[in-house]
Formats: sequence, C-alpha cells, structure tokens
Amino acid sequence: MAYTTLKEQGYFALQHLNKAWENFCRSMLVEAKWSKKNYMPTLEEYLANAWISSSTPLVHVHAFFASKQKITAEALDCLNSESDLVYYSSIIFRLCNDLATSSAEQERGDVPSAIQCYMCEMNATEKVAREKIRDIIKETWRKMNKSASHTPFSPSFVNIIENHARNAHCFYQHGDGISVQDHVGKKRVQALLVKPIV
Repeated sequence: MAYTTLKEQGYFALQHLNKAWENFCRSMLVEAKWSKKNYMPTLEEYLANAWISSSTPLVHVHAFFASKQKITAEALDCLNSESDLVYYSSIIFRLCNDLATSSAEQERGDVPSAIQCYMCEMNATEKVAREKIRDIIKETWRKMNKSASHTPFSPSFVNIIENHARNAHCFYQHGDGISVQDHVGKKRVQALLVKPIV
C-alpha cells in the first residue's frame, strides 16, 4: 500500500501505516495485561483504550491511503492526531460490538466490555448498563455528525468514516455471527453476495 501510494501520489505512507499498527498492538497489549491481572477498568479507562483496540482507527488509516484521498498536511495531521471524526466512529463501532457480543465473551472469559465496566463501576444491573451504552452511542452520533462539517478530510473520506459507524449497527444487530452462531449473519451474507436478486 505504501509503495502504491508513493507511485501514484508521490507520498510514502509507511510511517502512518506503521504508527496505526503500533497503536493497535499497544492497545491489545493493554487488554492482555488487564486480562492477566483480572483488572476491571472504569468505563472511562476502557473507552480510552477500546476505541483503538476496536481496530477502527487502523482501518481508517488504511482506507485513507487505499481510497486515493488527496494527501494534504492538514489531513495527515488530523489522521495522526486522532481526529474527533475517527474517534467517534471508533467509539460507535466498539460499543455496538460490546452490546452484541458482551454476554458470549463473558462466558468465554474475555476482557470485560463497556457493559461490565459500567456495571462494576456504578453497581448497576446489566439492563441499566446496556441502556447507558445505547445513550452513549446516541450522543456519540450527535457529536460525530457535528464534527463531520469541521474536518480537513474530503467528503468521500468522511463518508467512509461515517459508513463504518453505520455498518456497526448492521454488523452487530443480531450478534456478530461468531460469538453466537445463530446463522442470521450467514443468511445476510448469502442474501447480499450469493443469492441472485429476482
């Protein structure tokens, strides 16, 4: 990807791709340490790491260069400085994932989700915690929509970022198809990609 970007746009993007991977791996290491120590982070601590471990910033950096966006110093600064737009999209993606997969992940003994963090921190029921997470998602959408008009990114890249957050609601509407295999995900993929439209 770095070579293609250099060849086609005259910009060597390897440093940005490397940084995105470094940040992602570092956030996964934080989760591994929490798991090893049986540490329950606060919701704030969890979200400060989970938006990166969601892999959304990593995906956005790759999408930026793969979609042949106009590379400007301002756009690169925004991409590297964890822009609000990327952050909000990442939070939405992570929290939609947590709402869908939390129960199955807890049965497997995975790292706590936002739901467990909130339940532990606030001594709340799962129902209350899930409602709180839904409220955070709604508020994050408001913030993301507002920040979309104040960004150095091109409209097509803003659309990619927003669509990633939109897709989270679709991906995780009925679980993730992996944690709990109820075949809804399989049927959706088949309907979209395999079965002809009649």
